[in-house]
Amino acid sequence: MLVPVKVDLIGKNGIDVFVQSIEMTSNQNQIINEISTFYLLKDTYKRNKKECKDFILSQEPPKEYKKQHEIWNQPVESQQFNYVDVTESEKIIEYAEPHNVKSIFGSIDQSNYDGLPF
Repeated sequence: MLVPVKVDLIGKNGIDVFVQSIEMTSNQNQIINEISTFYLLKDTYKRNKKECKDFILSQEPPKEYKKQHEIWNQPVESQQFNYVDVTESEKIIEYAEPHNVKSIFGSIDQSNYDGLPF
């Protein structure tokens, strides 16, 4: 995968774990780009038959942000994403702690990326 993907948190517990926070009051093109690149990351894992766990962390935008609100509904209603509202962000910790998720950069030799699917 040659497209740069920014994630806010990345960890590992036998599988890679990603968290992407998205500010839903941002420019609609930026929101679409962030969701799309996050989907590409997930799809890369899937195509390479590598398991991963992902979370999109965000919150519902105000109703006056009509386009952003339409975009926000997509990851919320989609089976493709594990959407977590910022008011429930502890759900990510509730997953990470019992699964012993550790920072990926603290647990792998960064000169050897053979364990990553791209």
